[in-house]
Formats: sequence, structure tokens, C-alpha cells
Amino acid sequence: MPQHPLPEILLVDDVEENLEVLANLLNTGDWDLAFATSGKDALAQLASHPPSLILLDINMPDMDGFEVCRRIRADPCTRAIPVIFLTGRTALEDLTLGFELGAVDYLTKPFRREELLARVRTHLALHQAQATIASHNEHLQSQLGTLEGLNRLGMALQQAETEAEALAWIEAHLQLLFAAWSGEILLTRDDGQQPTPAIRWGNLPQPGDTEAPRRKPRHAPATEEPAWEYRSCSENQTCVNVKLQHKQQWLGHLRLCFPDSPFNRSVATAAANTIALTLYNCRLRGDLQRQAIQDPLTGLYNRRFLEDQLARELGRAERDHSPVSALLLDLDHFKRINDRFGHATGDRVLGALAGLLVENIRAEDIACRIGGEEFVVILPRAPVTTARKRAEILRDSVSRLVVETDSQRLDGITVSIGVASYPQQTSSAEGLLRLADQALYRAKRGGRNRVVVADHHASQPAAS
Repeated sequence: MPQHPLPEILLVDDVEENLEVLANLLNTGDWDLAFATSGKDALAQLASHPPSLILLDINMPDMDGFEVCRRIRADPCTRAIPVIFLTGRTALEDLTLGFELGAVDYLTKPFRREELLARVRTHLALHQAQATIASHNEHLQSQLGTLEGLNRLGMALQQAETEAEALAWIEAHLQLLFAAWSGEILLTRDDGQQPTPAIRWGNLPQPGDTEAPRRKPRHAPATEEPAWEYRSCSENQTCVNVKLQHKQQWLGHLRLCFPDSPFNRSVATAAANTIALTLYNCRLRGDLQRQAIQDPLTGLYNRRFLEDQLARELGRAERDHSPVSALLLDLDHFKRINDRFGHATGDRVLGALAGLLVENIRAEDIACRIGGEEFVVILPRAPVTTARKRAEILRDSVSRLVVETDSQRLDGITVSIGVASYPQQTSSAEGLLRLADQALYRAKRGGRNRVVVADHHASQPAAS
């Protein structure tokens, strides 16, 4: 069992014989004794080593006991130490003044050992009880602050619509919630790679640089869940990795590095659960949003996204007085591919065409699959002449496209493309797509594998 230190009593008297008498009377082994022969000496000792109880003589030269008590009570670091006055005075005004200055008791000379020990033990017990209550109050205040911090974190994360917004809130609140610790959040991605850092604060050691083999700190619970992993970061610090997981989905880790002191596991668990729930919801929301605007087969945007984005692009073009062009592509004889090689091969052809489009357009261009074998490419800030050249490049690239399956090699794939431009040929999004569709129809009737600009003659390929 660990040995608790004995309480210390400071005896203050300018007469050494009185100190010897007190020391003999108090010689029980239940406490340690310290001595001061003046008020200044007592205050100096208090500044460096506060005792548990002070027995203070009133009649001292230079600075009497009343003034010493007044200074003790004026100092926040010593005002809680109980003071018992030692005196031969019995006048009511002296007793009253002592209590007004903050003394807890009086002992009159000559001292009776039983009375002296009883009063000392009583006030030491009261002081210890008050210290325990103060410590509990401080702990409760800390717990209340922590709960408020967790509540603020949860309230803030309810506002997050995206993972980026959630991470910004998490970073701001974790640095307050775990201000005395270092830490980071590592997140998994859809590609199955190891988690990568998303948030980092404090002086956190790099994983693998200083970490010793796994161990539990002295204050870790005896039984641990698999989600918890302890490692020693340095001589005086311990790191813990808390798995961020919700509904069987692993999202990453909350990694904390804290001093070798009691670790508030419940707080870290609550924070990790709140973070995991938020990240799960943000990713679920993001998946649903992507599904609403993304073609599941090719990964390109769908018709819904095209309609919304095209309206925005035309609005921007109107403000900037710039053009927007549209390319409407249709795979030639796609039904024959499905009939001859099967729908699985047809899907591969569609995927290959989608990949070719992504590789051959600018970052600001928008490629969409709007149904079946039809695709649209929106070209912001591209006049009709530029759009026609881009369409020819795409048509030529598709004609050289080869799609390989497990048992066959498919080539000879071609597309027909209709081109239209805003505001040169139309003033609306509906008109832009309608003109491109009419141009595509003319390309199909004109022999396929060609580019046709709205209200212009077909552009014949060099070779077919």
C-alpha cells in the first residue's frame, strides 16, 4: 500500500523554550513538525512549503501574531491553512480580534496536552475534509467543463453538411476539449489505403518514430475493447488510438498523446463516438448526393446534374458575355454491339467511352451520360469553332478506341456528334440541347462517325 505523507504543523514562537515544550507535547508520530522563531520566518516558510496547520504565538516582536495571520489570510495560496493562536491573553477583545482575522481556535498557556492534541487533531481533520471537498468540487467543475465541451462539439457538428465542414468544427473543438494533450484524426478513404492525417494539434510524435511496443498505461482499465490501443510515445507520455467506427464501418482513428497521468477514457470515447457518427452521416449524405447526380455505370454526371449545371453555366456566361458550347455524342450501332457481344461488353464500351471523355476534356468541362448510349459534354468559354475542333478530336479518338474483354478484342467503335453553341445559335439551355440533338440526328442520317454543327453542313471524317 502506498504511504501517504504525514501532515505538517508549523510552530511559530519567538521563545525557543516554548517551541521545545510544544514539540514535546506534540510528539506522537502522527505528524511532522516545522519551526519558526519570528513572523517573517514563518511567512518565508509558508511561501515555499505550506503546512497543514499553524500554531501561532500572538506576542512576538517586530510582527505580532495578529499581523502574521492577517497576511496569511490575504494570500490566496495560504488563506485556507487553519491557524490556532497561542496566547496567555484571555481578554474578550483579543479573542474577538483573532477570530475576525481568521483564526480557527485559541490555546491558552500553560498548555494541557490532552486539550492541545484534541484541538490539533480536530482542525487537521477539518482541514483535510475541506481539502477533499475542494478537490471534489474542482473535479466536478472540470467534469462539468468537459461535458459542456462535448455538448458544444455535438451541437457544432449537427451543423456540418459535408466532411470538410465537420473536420473544421472538430479541429476547433478538440483543441479546446483536449487542450493539455496532443492529437490527430486519421481518416480512411474509399480506396482502401491506410488512414491518413486529416487534423493534427499539439506536439504529437510521428507514428513509428518514438513509439514503443504496445502497452497499457498505469491508469488504463483492466479490460479493454478492441477499439483501444495504447503505446508509449516517450518516457512521460502515452498515446492511445481510438477507432472511429459506426455501424460496422471503419472511418479512421482518433489518436491522443497525453502525460503519464489519469486518462479520461470516457471523454475520449464520447468524443470518438460523436466524431464517428458525424463523419458517417456526412459520408452517407455525400454518397446520396453523388448517387443523385452520378451515373452508376460510367461514373459521369447524369441528366439531373446536367440540367442544373447547364443553367448555372449559362447564367455565368450571360454575366461574363462568354460562350458555352454543347457536344451531344451517340455511339454508332450500339444495339449491334449488345446483340452480338452481350450487354456486359456493351457496358464495357460505355465505360471505356466515359474514360476517354474524362481524359480528353478540360477541368472546367462537364461530361455527362444522359441515357443509353448518349453523352453530353458542356464546354464553358468555348465558341462554336473551338467546340467543332474539340468534337473532331473526340470523334477521332473514339475511332481508335479498343475494348478488350476476357475472350475478345473489340475495335471499330465510332460516335456521331452534334454541336451547338450559346449565345451564337440559341438563348436558352433547352434550345442549346435541342439544337445539338438536331445536329446529331443529321450526323446519323449523314452516315455516322462524323461531326455536325447546328445549322451547318456535316464535317466529313478524313477516313472511315
